[in-house]
Amino acid sequence: IEVFNNDGSYHKRINTNVGHLFDIAVVDSNQIYLNTFPWGPDLLNASELPAITLIDGNGDVLRAFGHIEMSSKNIVARQALINCTMDTDEENTLYYTSLSDYTVNTVDSTGIFVWSTEGTSEYEIQFMAYDEGVSEIHPVVWDLDVDGNRIYVLWAQGGDDRGYRVDVFNADDGSFVGYFYTQTPSEEMNSSIEIIGDDFYVVSCVDCVINKFHMIRTE
Repeated sequence: IEVFNNDGSYHKRINTNVGHLFDIAVVDSNQIYLNTFPWGPDLLNASELPAITLIDGNGDVLRAFGHIEMSSKNIVARQALINCTMDTDEENTLYYTSLSDYTVNTVDSTGIFVWSTEGTSEYEIQFMAYDEGVSEIHPVVWDLDVDGNRIYVLWAQGGDDRGYRVDVFNADDGSFVGYFYTQTPSEEMNSSIEIIGDDFYVVSCVDCVINKFHMIRTE
């Protein structure tokens, strides 16, 4: 993990030694949540694996929690299942969902389960195999972001000229609030979303452009 100061200058590197790293959520300089999993036989043989690992500013593991059942025998399917996107709120509550199992899970700052809710999507994870053993994963969701008392989950499939769908949940109890679209056409592959107040930002992976939009709330 590379750490930078607010002015963009380099600060330090944190060596985690925890395996493959997919996502990160930072509480402060001494509390860093990671979504990580091991490679090889450990991933293939495990019946369940923790979705979240908490480390300190030195890279030392404090605890692991949020176990995900490894029911599939396929190594690629297991790898996709343990990949989780996550975010925290001001109370250090952690929210996360697997890219292939659209269930939003919530744990408090001590790692204790609070609630979970299953998202509704007509899509399932897809695996595209290519020559020379290369495979491509098309997940159900790409990103999750928390702002205030709302959770925003970005779909990874089913986009059109309006972009991809973003589901909105109540962060207090997981109830579904509504949805909107990223407004960035889906052929531009917007795989990340950030909500700040009444604005949201979407990254286009095709041309590396950050698009900013203003939300008009109807509630």
